[in-house]
Amino acid sequence: MHKGQRAVRSLIALAAALIAFALPGLASPALASSQSAQTDEGPAMAAYRSGDYDTARTLWQQGCDAGSMRDCFEVGIVYRDGEGVAPDAARYLALMARACDGGIGAACHNLAREELRAAEEGTGSVTPAQVTAGTAFYARACKLGTQVSCRNLSLHLAREAAKGDKAALDSLRQACLDGSGSVCFGLASLYDIHLEASLGDDPAAANAALLLGCERMDRDSCQNLAWHYDHGFGFATNRVRGSALYHLACDDDPGFVCPMVPGSAIAAHPDRDAPVSRQWQRAAGAYRAACEDGLAMGCFGYARLIAKSGKGESEGAAMREWLGKALSLSPGMPVATELLRRVEAGELPPAPLG
Repeated sequence: MHKGQRAVRSLIALAAALIAFALPGLASPALASSQSAQTDEGPAMAAYRSGDYDTARTLWQQGCDAGSMRDCFEVGIVYRDGEGVAPDAARYLALMARACDGGIGAACHNLAREELRAAEEGTGSVTPAQVTAGTAFYARACKLGTQVSCRNLSLHLAREAAKGDKAALDSLRQACLDGSGSVCFGLASLYDIHLEASLGDDPAAANAALLLGCERMDRDSCQNLAWHYDHGFGFATNRVRGSALYHLACDDDPGFVCPMVPGSAIAAHPDRDAPVSRQWQRAAGAYRAACEDGLAMGCFGYARLIAKSGKGESEGAAMREWLGKALSLSPGMPVATELLRRVEAGELPPAPLG
């Protein structure tokens, strides 16, 4: 592995910090490869960047011996890639197992990759035992916040469920309920004829899964649900809700971010009195209308715009009101619950985002 590659930071912490304000990409999920870096800057990383691999390895090993799971992860990568030391697969796996048990999602992800690599890279087959072990590691990583693991988990479980594996289907449903939007999208694909349904065309089941996915801020789920509202797939046609969902899928400004969306979304009436940045007034109008129509994500979207606009402190009462509406319509919605927590904790951005 090249020096620059290993220095790439994990997106896990950043995703957790921005979940209430940002959305993941719209592209269909693809299997993600092994994770290679998780730690913040420090003496060990500084030594690594300078090419002093012996010092980096020594410091990470000392940290690991003292109980730092991140350091265990880092020194494991050293032995995987043979940086300043002979590659040692056994030691790498042992360190990944320790880090995974210690709550490092990227380590669990890497263990899943080791079990399922042949199938994912098309170089061979894997045994049922490897599928079971690999998906279990992806599930652990997903629960720890590693979103690429959630996407990989979704693809594997959906593939097995489509073959009639009831345990895989049950696992897919549970992972969706546990909070992974991309897994909910995978669950919906089994029942959505537009996504090549493999368990039968069941609009109600597909829409229920898509709604859960959208409420967990999965853009694919929001976009597909918008299309269903716009075209009456399992619902009465409702372009008010469709417009709001398209705006959510397109990070609040479909006219620029998602130019392929229908005119119903772009043409939403702007809310010029909304306490949001000007570029989000049209999205605010779409969210207000959808909230009034009973769509919890519309209420959440409006509150999210206030936060993105850097006005969370001055408009705290308004945010509580919008989030209260969201949670009354969808009790326990994860993103609304988290954003409300941030309002109460004073953790909102002090300046506009974007």
